[in-house]
Amino acid sequence: MKNRLNIAVRLVLGNTLAIVAVVGIYGYFNLQRIASIFSVTSLRQTAILRENLQERGVAEAKRVASNTAFALSNNDYGYVQNALKPLVEADASLAFAFILDRDQALVAKGSYEDTRVPARVIELEQQQIDRAAEAREIGQGSDRSLLVSVPVTSGDRFWGRVVLGYSLKGVVEQLRLLERWREDESRKSMWATVVFAAVLSVLGSLATVLPTVSATRPILTLTRAAEQLANGKLGITVDVQTDGELGILGAAFNHMSAQLAGLVEEVKLKAGLEKEIEIAELVQEALIPVPELQRVGGMELVGRYYPASRCGGDWWSYYEISPYRTLILVGDVTGHGVSTTLITASVNACCDVLRKTTEELQNLSTMGDVALRDYIFERQSLNYLLLNLNQLILKVGRGRFMMTFSAVLLDTRANKMLFANAGHEPPLLIPGDDSRSLEPVYIGPSVRLGESTRPQFQEGSCSFFQGDTLVWYTDGLVETANIKQQAYGIGRLMRVLKKGRRESVEGLSESVVNSMVSFAQGMGRQDDMTIVIVRNSRSDHEVRHDFREPSVVSS
Repeated sequence: MKNRLNIAVRLVLGNTLAIVAVVGIYGYFNLQRIASIFSVTSLRQTAILRENLQERGVAEAKRVASNTAFALSNNDYGYVQNALKPLVEADASLAFAFILDRDQALVAKGSYEDTRVPARVIELEQQQIDRAAEAREIGQGSDRSLLVSVPVTSGDRFWGRVVLGYSLKGVVEQLRLLERWREDESRKSMWATVVFAAVLSVLGSLATVLPTVSATRPILTLTRAAEQLANGKLGITVDVQTDGELGILGAAFNHMSAQLAGLVEEVKLKAGLEKEIEIAELVQEALIPVPELQRVGGMELVGRYYPASRCGGDWWSYYEISPYRTLILVGDVTGHGVSTTLITASVNACCDVLRKTTEELQNLSTMGDVALRDYIFERQSLNYLLLNLNQLILKVGRGRFMMTFSAVLLDTRANKMLFANAGHEPPLLIPGDDSRSLEPVYIGPSVRLGESTRPQFQEGSCSFFQGDTLVWYTDGLVETANIKQQAYGIGRLMRVLKKGRRESVEGLSESVVNSMVSFAQGMGRQDDMTIVIVRNSRSDHEVRHDFREPSVVSS
């Protein structure tokens, strides 16, 4: 009994220390984020204040120069002096003001006491006499001033210069206020982190000693909740009272559901309860990766999505399984509108749930059980993923919606790929050298997701060497028609890819899109269009294991 109690105490303490460490890291990065926001904000505010002050100074100096040009050309210094005084009296931020003649002699000044200022500015002017208007800072610290210098001219004749000096104390004060804000936010974040760590430590300690709940009940709860979410019940939450991977999955589902609901509420508040299609459009944008270049798992990745209407049925995403293994998913739901968006949201949620399950099992396997880790990788196959997605589409789509789907697991360390397909156009493999030809990664015919209650999906594999490029597309690209009702076609796409095989992934995607737009001749698309391009960019000095398994055949 004593040994069991000691083990339990050690487990509780270990769990508590892990939680405190995680929260501490989170708190550290949160403080770094606050410091970054402060730095960016202070620079932006300083630039804005200085720019506004400079614009106002140049405008005032030009006005004085225009009013005094005639008097200065006739040596009427009394008029020049009188023209300058009202400006100094009306602007409290003006530290000094004076006018120089064409020989840099002081002929008029405002009401200031520092007689060294004109001499200092005259010295600066003598170093570089320029007839163009200019502005620069002088002084240091809180005594800094913005010096604005504008020439006095009439026609092509240069008669002198109007020089204004504005105090930058306001900028310094603004920086002090921002510094106080940073200190307050840092203090609040620190206390929030402490409280958060204490609460999580208590809850984690209790969770360690409680028995786990049956796994079938949480899985069923998650499935029903995902179906309700797909049918439009945004904000739904699940109560999965268990620890381990299922608890994390429940929390992840609740977080995702809360994000979708929060997005809907935010749109309602900002747009005054916009129509359902506008909400679905924003939800869909949140589910698809950004179109910028991504570098993940030793690869370069870019994806472009062009919906035919405001709510489309195309969807793609990627998951980094490990530093060298990346899962790419591309799908196309039949039809358009809000319903297809909800179908893609359900697929996204299901993939996230399955990914979290694999991730937690991998974390458990890192405790030293290599056999368990290998077992996990064998069980979590692409076929397993497609079967789960098929069940989801059957339940959610109820026979009205189906989805083509392509899943490819890329391994840049082993230089290979595993792929499975559910009625989707096979991706195109562009070799990185001239010894091989461009060809589709085709494994054979298969049904779409949601088309059969007992589907059979096949898995294939082939090499994916350094420099090789893989291209996914949806039928909206090859079926794009021009004014003559001719389709763009797979042949034209392959010619564009072959011609641009040496381009970057971004350049290659732009070449494909530009080719399609040029071919369409202004005709609108009837279907969504998605193109995803991945290149094996793993560096030569990394370990490379050639994997040769000729599973790629021409269609």
